[in-house]
Amino acid sequence: MRQLLLIICFSTLFFVHIFHAQTGCPGCVVNVPAGFPADTIYLPNLPDGVKGTPYDHDVSFRLPKTTTPVNAVDSTTPPGLTISKFEILAVEGLPAGLYWQLSQSVFDPATETDGCMRICGTPLESDSFVLTVKLKATVFVISQESSFPMSLYIAPKVSTTDGFSITNPVGCGSTTVSVTNNLPSNGLAGYSYLWDFGDGSPTTTEENPLPHTYSQPGAYELAYQAIIDTAGYVLESIQVNDIDCTDPPLFGNPDLFLEIRNPDGNIVFNSSPAINSTSLPHIFPVNLHLGPGNYQLQVWDDDSGIKGSDDNCGTLSFNILSDGTLVAGGLTVEMNILHPIDTILSRDTVIVYPQPVTPIVSAPNGLIACGGSTEIVL
Repeated sequence: MRQLLLIICFSTLFFVHIFHAQTGCPGCVVNVPAGFPADTIYLPNLPDGVKGTPYDHDVSFRLPKTTTPVNAVDSTTPPGLTISKFEILAVEGLPAGLYWQLSQSVFDPATETDGCMRICGTPLESDSFVLTVKLKATVFVISQESSFPMSLYIAPKVSTTDGFSITNPVGCGSTTVSVTNNLPSNGLAGYSYLWDFGDGSPTTTEENPLPHTYSQPGAYELAYQAIIDTAGYVLESIQVNDIDCTDPPLFGNPDLFLEIRNPDGNIVFNSSPAINSTSLPHIFPVNLHLGPGNYQLQVWDDDSGIKGSDDNCGTLSFNILSDGTLVAGGLTVEMNILHPIDTILSRDTVIVYPQPVTPIVSAPNGLIACGGSTEIVL
């Protein structure tokens, strides 16, 4: 039975790898293409993304009602068993800036197997990401949770602008060029510039430099750099390595969830529902934009059931510079804080040709040549 449940989880996780955050992308519309059997597995691929480019995709899926579709792809799974429940638990490891929201997270295959989710946001990292997807499948009364690695590729951002444009880049003897910054700050903070005109003159950090004169013949490479630091700081995830609490015997590990309070004391993140009998270390996806000031992290054991009130498993303070390991009493966590910065480089060439020698016009004896004339007067 364990093998059966793992196979079901693996098959279903083909689509669940796209789920990452828990809020922020409402409005998903279920749209499974026509023609698929009622008892089947329909799991579409997730498109690649590009760093710094808005990402917004609806993904519809269909879960199987029985193990028969699973048997079609894995003969070791016995067909004909009824699947009583699917539950999408969590997805960890997507790049910061992406959020997801399901049409629903729990499915009773007897009545409904179609669902969808929406991923939206702007990825702030580029890489091939290995995602950890968690799903629970139930056959009869036996449930099994499993984790599987999946991948998502976010391509590096490629600038579609030349960064700057030049007026009068070619001259004879000398030339005075004017440059236009194609990535203006428009008065916003977080932009910095560096211009190197390539002729040995001092570089400038002006957003819009004054016209520049090249007075000697030659080919000059004009280099431009723009650094855009407007994304701020993002708390991408928190890995809990150790906690300052335990559950009574027979109750397993504590059922952990996190709360984060901003410098004003308001709760700005809650990872509920709690992770049942949490095994450590455990990574909690967060994707929270951080501002100035000190935040407070609280790790809780959800004891709202028969075990009593929630237990505080540790509290600590952090800020935008707290990337890495933090320890407070028995609580040890690893904060993954990102500070995305875009750097745009662009180059162009200015050419100054030598000034030609002034021509000397002479005429044969007895003839008159007038400057600027194409005729000879006899």
